This record gives sequence, structure tokens and C-alpha cells, in this order.
Amino acid sequence: MSDIAQGYNFAYLDERTKKMIRRALLKAVAIPGHQVPFGSREMPLAYGWGTGGIQVTAAVIGRDDVLKVTRHRIPETPLAAGQVLVYQVPQPEPLYRLEPRRAETARLHAAEEYGLMNVKLYEDLAQWGRVETSYDYPVKVDGRYVMSPSPIPAFDNPKMHMNPALQLFGAGREKRLYAIPPYTDVRSLDFEDHPFRIEPHGHACERCGDTASFLDEIADADGRVRWSCSDTDWCADRVDQGHRHD
Repeated sequence: MSDIAQGYNFAYLDERTKKMIRRALLKAVAIPGHQVPFGSREMPLAYGWGTGGIQVTAAVIGRDDVLKVTRHRIPETPLAAGQVLVYQVPQPEPLYRLEPRRAETARLHAAEEYGLMNVKLYEDLAQWGRVETSYDYPVKVDGRYVMSPSPIPAFDNPKMHMNPALQLFGAGREKRLYAIPPYTDVRSLDFEDHPFRIEPHGHACERCGDTASFLDEIADADGRVRWSCSDTDWCADRVDQGHRHD
């Protein structure tokens, strides 16, 4: 162990805290999409800056594991069984903007009463002709709980469905955890006559030429707009394989 790490436990958190978080995660895995309270600890950064995701990561990571940080995205490369995807969640309650009272939202989840969310989606359709939610688009997990995938873009929602990896969500400030076990049904909320769909970018990555990945819009100092894959590893692999923008 290096001198810098002397005096710190592996992955920073003490073992009792890790066990507490893992017990909460076991309950979350057993009830997919259900928010489980946990004793969020003080971290060397402010709440709202990723403390929930860091605590979940510290609780489940081992010395032989490989950690990759992909900010607010699901990787373009399909995940495999045995992998764990950890999400940092600023606001775990999908009903918060419609009903801020925690006790009331808990009652609505218990009764599986999600009419408020359906009304919100309908209002978007009536006003704009489409749901104007580009990220944190609510999903229903295992046919039961409506869940917030915050803050990933709606573009990534389909990747959550039947994903072979374990998906864990941590909200440090709100002291909530939830999970999606491998191969679990995850559906974005929609209507039969207005099904959820991903709007194409209409552009190609300027490096690898991909038109199907999630693209970032980049404005240069001269006013020129470029499009590039958000997942830089995916883009680099495609370039190594000989893919280029025409």
C-alpha cells in the first residue's frame, strides 16, 4: 500500500458502512425500482456532486475489479453478465416535480397510483405533439414501480431493458438507493397511440461516422458546430477499426 493511502480503508469507506449499504442494496435488488433508505455518509465532496454513486461504488468494488467512469451515460458497448453499472442520482423521486411531499409520494408508489405522471406526459403531447423530456425520462420497472433513471438522456433508456448487467442507483443527498437486477423489464412511460421513441440526431460523428450513438453538439470558437460521440471509448474503438466520417 502506498504512503498516500496509509490510514485509509480500501475504497475510503469503513467496512461497517459498506455492509450497511450492501444490505440496503440487497433489498433494492429484491424489489426492483423501489427506493430504499440508507444512512448516507459524509464524503470529501458536497452533496449533489456524486456522493451517492461514490458510496455505492465503494461498497461493492473489490481490489481486483476494474472501474470505469462514464459520466451520466450508459456505454454504447453492450454490457455483459457480471458487470455492475452505478448511477449517481441527484433526485431519486420521479414524482417530485408533481408532488414534493415525501409521505404523499410514498403513498402513491404503494398504491401504484401514477396518474400524475400520465397527466404530465399527456400535457406535453397536447402542447408540443411529443414528450418534451430529453433526460430523466421516467420508466416502469418490472411492471410495478415508476422510477427515475436520472440524469441519463432518454436516448439511453432502451439500454436499461433486459440489460445483463446489475444496475445500481445512489442518491447521497436524498439518502435513497434503488436497483434494477439483470434481465429485468424496463419500459419508458408512454401511451399506446404515442409510443416512446428515440429521436434521431440527423448527424454523424465527425471522427468515426457513427449515426446511431448518442452525439454531443460542440460549438467551436469560430461558430462552427461539430458532432462527436459522447462515449469516447466507443468512438476510439470504431476509429481503430477503420471507421471514418465521409
